[in-house]
Amino acid sequence: MTRLLGSRGNLWLFCLALLTGLALPGYAEKKTKFESSILVGTHGFEADGFCGTLAGSVGAGDFFKGLQRIETPQGVEFRKKSKIVREFPEEIDVALTGSIGSCPLSLPNSQTAESLNDFVKGLSVVAEWIDGEASRTARDLSITKTPPITRWFAEYETPTWGLRIQVPSKDVAITNALVVSLRSENGHKVMNFTFSL
Repeated sequence: MTRLLGSRGNLWLFCLALLTGLALPGYAEKKTKFESSILVGTHGFEADGFCGTLAGSVGAGDFFKGLQRIETPQGVEFRKKSKIVREFPEEIDVALTGSIGSCPLSLPNSQTAESLNDFVKGLSVVAEWIDGEASRTARDLSITKTPPITRWFAEYETPTWGLRIQVPSKDVAITNALVVSLRSENGHKVMNFTFSL
């Protein structure tokens, strides 16, 4: 009788240990909760004798606020207030600001206000949605450039500039990544940055 209880007790302890092991943090769902905007880290560039940086954020009204990215053994899903979210809203807004000047930026700024403005105004912007190996160009971008100079500046001053890109995103799966590419008027690559959740 005692031996039988001992065997059952061991079996019960084994099952309990197994269930406890499955509940460890390594097996738990990993969740990331977003704020109303998502930061874009600083990106630097050097092109056509100009050096600079851009950083900022991606927003879409209140779409990102409270959105959760949940990693499960079955894959990644997005939820907001317990509802599954599968697509981006109609448009996302990329707002960037940074510095610009001569290369390298540590030297006196030999560029003129006119040359800095011309460089920024001449930039072309291309955005692509990436889904695994497939990609498609985002059409009808709305681009606002904020030129760096509207006045005289000192040779050691580093002027600031900005770029705002409104990207149509209707019917785009939320698992897609957005790649934004900037090229100079001469066709040289200025920078690429990728946004994904």
